[in-house]
Amino acid sequence: MYFDDVVLSEIRSSELEEILAVRCNAYWQCSNWKNIENHGSVSGSAYIDNFSESLYLGTGTTANSKASFTKYFHWWTDWSTYRRILTVVVLIHDSTNQEIYFGTGYFPETSVTYDALAFKVVNGTMYAFASVSDSSKTEVNIGSVDTTKEHKYTIRFIPNDRAEFYVDDVLKAVITTNLPSGEEAIDEAFRAYIKNTADEDKGLEIFEVRVLIW
Repeated sequence: MYFDDVVLSEIRSSELEEILAVRCNAYWQCSNWKNIENHGSVSGSAYIDNFSESLYLGTGTTANSKASFTKYFHWWTDWSTYRRILTVVVLIHDSTNQEIYFGTGYFPETSVTYDALAFKVVNGTMYAFASVSDSSKTEVNIGSVDTTKEHKYTIRFIPNDRAEFYVDDVLKAVITTNLPSGEEAIDEAFRAYIKNTADEDKGLEIFEVRVLIW
């Protein structure tokens, strides 16, 4: 993985903090969720469980129940200046009667769109998703959801150019239209959201998140 001209996989752990401090505008990583500050919200029968190894968003068995989690950076960046990489390791537990988003920026629990980049799941189909605040969006079908194990999902964003979407380090889609832009600060470094569309309990389990902005 490249960070400008540096190959991160070749950096000794003792050097990484210094490189990030010098070159990076913002960095956040979480793989232990037990004591994470929970910027979560629920409606209906939905719930959020914190474990050491994962954060679990569940809907409960009442239709149209919603659970979401957001990691905020209140000071950090805008869409036009800074590159960003978001990597998320998640397990999607079901493939029917659900709507899921996980990504960066704000995707609300309504049909209105804001500036965001995300992986979107409807039932058992996954999409690469980009939207802007005038309700314009681009979606690219990238295949069926695998509910048997966790996968690594990565969004790499180059301002005013493209957003690349990877699953397990394999490029699945490139979006060049309806990309977020502008100098307004976007607080939501990472956001995840799940809703059920039937009286069934649906779950999204998050194991690790990394956000790099520079």
